[in-house]
Amino acid sequence: MRPVRDYPVYLLEIAFKEDATFYELLAIALAFAVFWGLFFEAGKVLLRRLTHGRPWLRLACEREYERSAKTMFEDIGLTLTKEEAVERMMRDQWPDCIVIISQHAAGSILCIPSLLGMGDASWASSLACLGCLSEIGWEFENTAEIVYTRFFTVHGEKKMPNLIVFLLLLHHSLASSLGLPMVIHYRNLWVFHQVVFDLQLASVTLILTEYSKLLDIVKANDLWKFKVCNFLMLALYVWTRLIHWIYLSAHMMLTWYHDKAWTFMAVGAVMILLFSFFNAVFVVIPTYQRYMKFLRVSAEHDSLPLDASEKQRRQSIIQLEAAREVLVEYDLEDRILSFLDSLNDRKKVERRMTLPPRAMQTWRSTRMMRSVTAHGWKKD
Repeated sequence: MRPVRDYPVYLLEIAFKEDATFYELLAIALAFAVFWGLFFEAGKVLLRRLTHGRPWLRLACEREYERSAKTMFEDIGLTLTKEEAVERMMRDQWPDCIVIISQHAAGSILCIPSLLGMGDASWASSLACLGCLSEIGWEFENTAEIVYTRFFTVHGEKKMPNLIVFLLLLHHSLASSLGLPMVIHYRNLWVFHQVVFDLQLASVTLILTEYSKLLDIVKANDLWKFKVCNFLMLALYVWTRLIHWIYLSAHMMLTWYHDKAWTFMAVGAVMILLFSFFNAVFVVIPTYQRYMKFLRVSAEHDSLPLDASEKQRRQSIIQLEAAREVLVEYDLEDRILSFLDSLNDRKKVERRMTLPPRAMQTWRSTRMMRSVTAHGWKKD
């Protein structure tokens, strides 16, 4: 058995090995899973020391508390003062978002040498493949967390309902099912490296989201910055998750077809279709709809006459803040519910074919509990 001290050298050797086996690559992915798990915990501790209590972060959390967090805590029966809630948000929510951004950013950066043709081609391809293996490792770690929350914690079925588990696992399915085989058989395929880069570029959208949360949209300058940030986020989604995604997917499928790689064709086509559905229905379309709604509300706010009453101005600001909250807060469960509701409205699906109204209402309230529990916002 290989001594533990030799594993770093062993992993480094196989990371740049052209003919690495499935099990060798799996070892790297599992090492990444452990690394990211430890990095997240250490990173959150460090970020708390660097940012906790900073005036800009405290102000952002106070605004977030007034916008949505206060209602969330009340809905789940958690009695926290404003100061206690803000402390929890600074301590848990902010660091958690930043470490996830770091993981995605690392994966995309590893692809850049290949995309720009920098250095030795084999070396650049190996780095891009490491970006893919990094994502697979994080998805292993995240899947383990999902399964643990669902089956081994109190009220796991409420924190993580079966449909949410299914859709989260579906989101992870592309890299988890195709990642290792692609690295083995197509490690030098430039289109594959572009796919890895595009999917990891979610780090930029997350950065834009977190930055936009720091803005006070009541101020004209911050409102302009907020619109720009969310337009860039929408543009990135449309490009990486729709236009470029379709082009790259078609290119890969043509490559498999010409190579007569029928297993890749069979599995890859299913995974690509499922992931395309996820991209369109739960990412691109909702983001576009919510951004356009925000622009409409913003235009109404800007068009208020100079002689508008204080009540009208206050109501306009409330509507603007509500539209901002809907746009910024990426809530997968809410998007699923909206999608199911839209199907029900358009097709008049029978009640037995979807969640009954009582279940819908219960789900909407318990999703807040899951969000709080997931970030450790519990009364000490």
